[in-house]
Amino acid sequence: MFIVAAGGGVQLPVVVATVVVSGVVIVPEVVVVVTVVLGATAACIFPVMLRSVGGDGQSLTAYNASVPLVGLRIAFSWWILGFPLAILYFVTLFRIHRGRAIAASGREGY
Repeated sequence: MFIVAAGGGVQLPVVVATVVVSGVVIVPEVVVVVTVVLGATAACIFPVMLRSVGGDGQSLTAYNASVPLVGLRIAFSWWILGFPLAILYFVTLFRIHRGRAIAASGREGY
């Protein structure tokens, strides 16, 4: 577990390096850091995710917190419907609000 947790510390100085492509700042190292931190957290709490004060039988583990396959299929079907709608919403939102912002004149605004 220490090796996985130490991997997050190795990646932290790399976050400072950025790549600018067509005026857009891209920081792919952040994805690596978040993945390593989440992986280290998952490795540290596996298999007991939430301990119960009422006894070990009532603790939330990776095995008793799982969802049946039917529930996963229903969630996936909702994801197939909802993800394109979310992408369409963001594309529409950014197209409506594209361009430079113009400051209010006179006494309008703050």
